[in-house]
Amino acid sequence: MCPGSKERKSDEKRNSGMTKRSCSQGSRIIQRVKPVRKKSSDIASVERLSLLINSSKLNVCWRSDLLIGGKMNGLIRPLLTMLLVVGAVGRSAQKAEDDRRTDAYAVYSIIMNDPTTSHGPYKGEVFLIGEMTQPGTPAEPCVRVPPQYEQAYRELLNEYYQRRDKPVKLERAFNISKSYQLLDADEVKEFVAIHSLRRTPYPNPNELFQKTSDLFTFSDVYFNQSRTLALTAVSTFCGSLCASVKWKIFQKTSEDRWEERPWVFCTTVADDLARRALLID
Repeated sequence: MCPGSKERKSDEKRNSGMTKRSCSQGSRIIQRVKPVRKKSSDIASVERLSLLINSSKLNVCWRSDLLIGGKMNGLIRPLLTMLLVVGAVGRSAQKAEDDRRTDAYAVYSIIMNDPTTSHGPYKGEVFLIGEMTQPGTPAEPCVRVPPQYEQAYRELLNEYYQRRDKPVKLERAFNISKSYQLLDADEVKEFVAIHSLRRTPYPNPNELFQKTSDLFTFSDVYFNQSRTLALTAVSTFCGSLCASVKWKIFQKTSEDRWEERPWVFCTTVADDLARRALLID
């Protein structure tokens, strides 16, 4: 046996073991760069690079055998860096949006689990909710927070001014005990027309509308930067002289629960304002 042959076989065995490592189970390889034999002057060759799709998110998987003499191959390093940065930013942004959605529907659900209307507690069989958010009334929220929350409230108002004119389509993500139905724009107009005060009232052939007295609409939910304060507006409409619009503000407690705070000092009850809140001519 030639001198050094045992050491070479040992090295080959270790390298063979390294190539058997695999990436995350359930991932799908969509591109593979096979080993490229280089001249003897090269430090080593890149064995493979796998770009993986796992759980609908882009991940990059590489092994220690991609390291060449302690350095990443010059062509692979920029690609990996770019994919890692883009992937991390994308996942972070998606998580922030998911957390925001969770908090928004937690706030909506608190309101709808014990809603009040212009004529008292709601007693209908089902909730009818407009599926598009609408601006709150009055346009300047009538909220006065304690001094220690003024900075957080200023941050919240900054988001409110940026987002208030951008309608959001609501989803069936309410966590409430009573059944509910989201109404599109045509159904909202039909409900308002049926319940409007006229010399000859419209008949009410819609069986769903007969199960409820009020239509609910919401504004978007606005947060401060750390999402510890939340502001939204809720409107109820049951007729030309039967409507209300209220701002509501919530605080997240140390137990990560949202609770309404008594910092709102106005309630709007008027035909004209209710119609404007519903964007009905």
